[in-house]
Amino acid sequence: AACANLEGPVSSTYRWKSVVEQAFEFVLWLKAPKANWDRIEALVLTHHPYEVPAMVALPCIQANAPYEAWVHENTDT
Repeated sequence: AACANLEGPVSSTYRWKSVVEQAFEFVLWLKAPKANWDRIEALVLTHHPYEVPAMVALPCIQANAPYEAWVHENTDT
């Protein structure tokens, strides 16, 4: 990823194995090209303590050209 932002702790409420759970969690935003998804996913699944961590790829509809170039220049694709 070219950049990582860590937010939190945030309060989360979710259902896990039929029980409503509450926990404080952190949100990690990674800015990387789609081509890096498999490597990032493997890394998260290896190191994350949750059995089913939430990982979501959001499409980039538009980015300013210098920023988009910077992301690609600063990631291994």
